[in-house]
Amino acid sequence: MPTPSDLACLTRLDIPCPPNLEDAIAGNYQSSLRYIAFRWQPAGDEVIYDDGRTSGSGNWRVYIRFTCHPKVAPSLVGWCLGDSDEEALHWLLLDRCDRCFYVGTSETVQSLLKSQHPPRPAISAAEYEVILSRLTAAMTRHQEIEQLIREAGVLQSTMQTWMQQEAQQITDLENWLDAAGTS
Repeated sequence: MPTPSDLACLTRLDIPCPPNLEDAIAGNYQSSLRYIAFRWQPAGDEVIYDDGRTSGSGNWRVYIRFTCHPKVAPSLVGWCLGDSDEEALHWLLLDRCDRCFYVGTSETVQSLLKSQHPPRPAISAAEYEVILSRLTAAMTRHQEIEQLIREAGVLQSTMQTWMQQEAQQITDLENWLDAAGTS
């Protein structure tokens, strides 16, 4: 598990931390882990969230609104969190317990994120084959279900609901930041 000395290589940022920002960016992020990081990925032009074991593309609109907000952007000047043309040299690290942000090199942040996980257990070749077989079957079922959903037209309704929720999350984020003081 990370220790306070692990944070010594990072810079703490004096920016407000909206409640549930990680949920708004990472899509209802369900984890009890303390740290999650964000960076911009030029391939696909999207925000990436990462907790050392789970990562994915997040809601870029929320991330952009947050990082470009007048109470946040000045503290990010000089840090390369990535953009449309270049990889991130630094990652924005959220301490979910203390609700504060740090920034550090991608290598340092990745190391800290990985250290919050216990080692993975070793598995045998036979166990690996069973897992692979189950994953392949699940992916096939998932693809079949996706096709049925598209054919039923449910996807459009779901997307409209998601877009409305996203717009509300962005409004809530901006209102919170506008009303917040700096830490």
